[in-house]
Amino acid sequence: MGSKNIYYSDYYYDEEFEYRHVILPKDITKLVPKSHLMTEKEWRGIGVQQSQGWVHYMMHEPEPHILLFKRAITKPLQTLQDNKQKKVKRLLSYQLETKTFVNISCANINEQ
Repeated sequence: MGSKNIYYSDYYYDEEFEYRHVILPKDITKLVPKSHLMTEKEWRGIGVQQSQGWVHYMMHEPEPHILLFKRAITKPLQTLQDNKQKKVKRLLSYQLETKTFVNISCANINEQ
């Protein structure tokens, strides 16, 4: 199953969970069951690739090509925010050194 046209969102958070959405191309969307949420084996079987622990938790009927996933936060929210900021700083430093600039997107993390 080809998965090169699958789009994976940045992560977004609340106090309890980490979330992301996955947008499938039309040909793969036909394989998504309408009767139930998919198990990890099912979503991996249609080509979705992500680390373990993600759960397909909701269907949005008007947009069946968008899969909604969540997993429990195992690190404090502040640690996740700090890690995201460090990655952005490293990328910006690299861009300044090499004069190579690209667009970056960061998840919006509400500070507590």
